[in-house]
Amino acid sequence: MGRAGTLATVSEEQMDSSIDAAFGLLFVLLNTGSLPGNLALALRTLAAMAFVAVVVLAVGRRPRRTARTPPTAGFTRGYWLAVAGEALALAIGLALIKGPLEVPRAAVAWVSLVVGLHFVALALVRGQRLSTPSEER
Repeated sequence: MGRAGTLATVSEEQMDSSIDAAFGLLFVLLNTGSLPGNLALALRTLAAMAFVAVVVLAVGRRPRRTARTPPTAGFTRGYWLAVAGEALALAIGLALIKGPLEVPRAAVAWVSLVVGLHFVALALVRGQRLSTPSEER
């Protein structure tokens, strides 16, 4: 059993919030380069502050566990494979986009696609059923 705030005690919900915040920060950092210097700096600073706030609030909150939730629910082999696949797809795709393909404006779309697919992969790894918008009503 881990101490409060360690990976052993962080719930899937807390980890998902932290991951979402990290990708939000990444998205801002990648997409403010063409803005005027002071505006880009202000937006990047706000994004970093929001990231820290989300992580502190998410990890500081008591995990909601049920009797059926194993303590390592979010950190299975499938989870780490999905994360590694995402990191690899981002790195290779961005290198191609900015290098041989010479279409740096496509970086935003690539990051959005990979992040979206990452959440689909995590849902499948966790055995969650994917729903359509009509099912959510």
